[in-house]
Amino acid sequence: MKIQKHFVAYIDILGFAEYIKDNRETPDKPLELLQEFINKAKMFNTENKLKIMAFSDNIVIVCLPKNQAHHLITILNIGIFFSI
Repeated sequence: MKIQKHFVAYIDILGFAEYIKDNRETPDKPLELLQEFINKAKMFNTENKLKIMAFSDNIVIVCLPKNQAHHLITILNIGIFFSI
């Protein structure tokens, strides 16, 4: 197995556990929010070069740095988008 360098963005949704506690009557609402985050991240994946995964309240975005500047800018844009 060949080891390759990748760009990785790790996004943690701060306050998600508290959000789940506050929405016990509507248990699907936190999952819908997480799916919304994933769908918004996928909007940036116009070339299908990013892998987007979710684990609990974390979203991980990975891509091979073949076109380094372009993919790095895409990942940074996703980070900026989610930090607003």
